[in-house]
Amino acid sequence: MENTKGDSTRYKAKEWPLKYKIMKNYVVGILSMYEHDLKLFKVEAEDKYEALKKGMLEFTPDEYKEHEIEFQNGAVCPPNFESLTGYYEGGEIMTQVIEI
Repeated sequence: MENTKGDSTRYKAKEWPLKYKIMKNYVVGILSMYEHDLKLFKVEAEDKYEALKKGMLEFTPDEYKEHEIEFQNGAVCPPNFESLTGYYEGGEIMTQVIEI
């Protein structure tokens, strides 16, 4: 094994700290068909799925945020991006997530 002590710029693949996640910038567009309300949010997330969850949390009014958090952390929340967008579309909330 190569000695990297004292040289913080060199890592072998196995040594790279796995707890660090690469965050990307996304714009999340949310259109509520019921309220005719379009909002855009800029969020940092690991992927489109997490970006959508963060965007929906920002979109949700304060009095309902606790319910949205419980939904996202519960067993009912769809496990992937496509299923989650379908779930929200069923409630007449159109979404779009774009990496910037």
